[in-house]
Amino acid sequence: MMVKGYKKPLVQEDMWELNEAENTAYISQRFDHHMQYELGQARIRYQNKLMISFIQDKSSYAWEGYLYAVLLLVVALLQSLFLQQYFQRCFVLGMKVRTALMAAVYKKVSLATFAVFVGVSSDNILTPEKAFTSISLFNILRFPLAMLPMLIASIVQGSLAFVPQQAWIQNATLRDNILFGSPYEDKRFQDIIEACALGPDLKLLSAGDLTEIGEKGINLSGGQKQRVSLARAAYSQADIFLLDDPLSAVDSHVGKHLFDKVIGPKGILQNKVSTSLK
Repeated sequence: MMVKGYKKPLVQEDMWELNEAENTAYISQRFDHHMQYELGQARIRYQNKLMISFIQDKSSYAWEGYLYAVLLLVVALLQSLFLQQYFQRCFVLGMKVRTALMAAVYKKVSLATFAVFVGVSSDNILTPEKAFTSISLFNILRFPLAMLPMLIASIVQGSLAFVPQQAWIQNATLRDNILFGSPYEDKRFQDIIEACALGPDLKLLSAGDLTEIGEKGINLSGGQKQRVSLARAAYSQADIFLLDDPLSAVDSHVGKHLFDKVIGPKGILQNKVSTSLK
């Protein structure tokens, strides 16, 4: 199939037909015939009865025990084989149902798209060229659209950090304002301090990062509060960062440092999803 596709574009006739064993009717019939719950339960009860009777019977031969052990091994192997086939068939059946539903949905989408195209203007004439080109485009977009819900789900499940324009500071030590409940890691903490240009500020504070910060950051300047807020977000290691003009309260040279070390393309947030609200 790969060689044929390399030589010329593949068409419907080039695709192979499904085997009879992969048809839904055949799979359902075999499933109903073999996968009966009561039969499996009866087999398990029979095995347990044999083992119990063998253990209690002192006159039983040793070879009977080996026979039962081998039979248990064979049954376990057969059970694993049947379960593997069962899950494989369920997966194939689920893919077929999913494909059928997607095909039905895209048929409705195609009809709605063509109806809107013709209805918005009398100059829009639906020709075979436009129709077949649109259908081909819909088929190309089918996989990205199918992956879109999973992408949205992964984004929603990701952690979020927000840096507001007006920094929020709690009445706690500067370290606690940055950690915000996260465990303390010295190297990571020091890297964040250096990236957010808080090193010189810590030297001016009486107890360094253990200095108590007043309510609403009363003993910090506006730029210091903004950098603490940015350091808190960076230390959280969130997946998504919402930045509401985080450089508005800092000087130009400090803003350049924060851009280079934190939010810029080479900063510590370079591999994160960062969105500026301004």
